[in-house]
Amino acid sequence: MRILIYALPRTGSNNLTHYIANSLHYREIIEPYNERRFWDRDITEFDIWERDNVVVKMIIGQGGYWYEDIKLKFDKTVILYRENIKEQAESYAHAANSVDWHIPYVYTPGNISEEDYQKAYTKIGSRVDELKNIDAFQVSYENLYLSGIDKDRLDKHIGITNKSFRFMLDSRNKYRRDSIERKTLL
Repeated sequence: MRILIYALPRTGSNNLTHYIANSLHYREIIEPYNERRFWDRDITEFDIWERDNVVVKMIIGQGGYWYEDIKLKFDKTVILYRENIKEQAESYAHAANSVDWHIPYVYTPGNISEEDYQKAYTKIGSRVDELKNIDAFQVSYENLYLSGIDKDRLDKHIGITNKSFRFMLDSRNKYRRDSIERKTLL
């Protein structure tokens, strides 16, 4: 089976990809058309478009806007978006100005400029409706990670029966924190 995760940035799409791939023992391919890609450089077009037992995560707009064409190449699709665009834009602006895109952080408005926030909000806001209008299985960040009410619905859609990787969908794994715990050796 071939599975597509089609998402916006800062929606937990990497964790979702890891969860599905681990649960099904599939290969994962994350953002094959990301212009800044430095991981898995040996990925081929065959891996992306033809290989069986794979989960491919794409961000809307990377590589072009061709969802109508690519959805025919996958057996299952999951559209992932956030309902809270404000927090998504804050997270995106923070990550864009950070050394590492995937590290925990405490958000404070002074950490990013209003201009960076507005750019992120405009970029994300213009794509949310486009993503939500795609006729495919959809789940929101809030219902998957925060309330958890869509975990069973997702598993049923994909066909996941092994729940041993559910911890990957736990809200404690999100990057944005109220505070950062400092761990010491003592």
